[in-house]
Amino acid sequence: MLANYLSNQSILISSKLLVLIPYLSIYLFFIIGIGLAAGSLTILFKRGNPIITLNNILTLSLTGAFIPVSQLGWVVDSISFFIPGKHYLDILRAVMGQSEFSSQSIIWSSLWLFFLSLSIFFIGLFIFKHAIKYAKLNTNTSDY
Repeated sequence: MLANYLSNQSILISSKLLVLIPYLSIYLFFIIGIGLAAGSLTILFKRGNPIITLNNILTLSLTGAFIPVSQLGWVVDSISFFIPGKHYLDILRAVMGQSEFSSQSIIWSSLWLFFLSLSIFFIGLFIFKHAIKYAKLNTNTSDY
């Protein structure tokens, strides 16, 4: 029934959404880096860790997804620049036309997103490699 409904609908993908695909793929590097760091702590301490929870709390509260960060003070606004999700949301809003952004601010958000996402990815990869080495030295890998 659902298949019949969907086959009769003409689904158009906006060109605006296609513009977001490269930014989304860059943001995925950040998510993978966080996952690698969280996996490293799980390997080392054999329990859940707060990295993903902390990432979720910071991303939801400091990116401006619900509350404009500029209303929370300059300190919080400054801290939010180090969260790639803020820059991805700024780019998303600019591309979808939800807010007025200059092309210069989109370029700066793109550079911040690229730099922060790749930095977190390589930090997570570094931590993960060392966690695996440490686990092999202590023969802690038998549980996995």
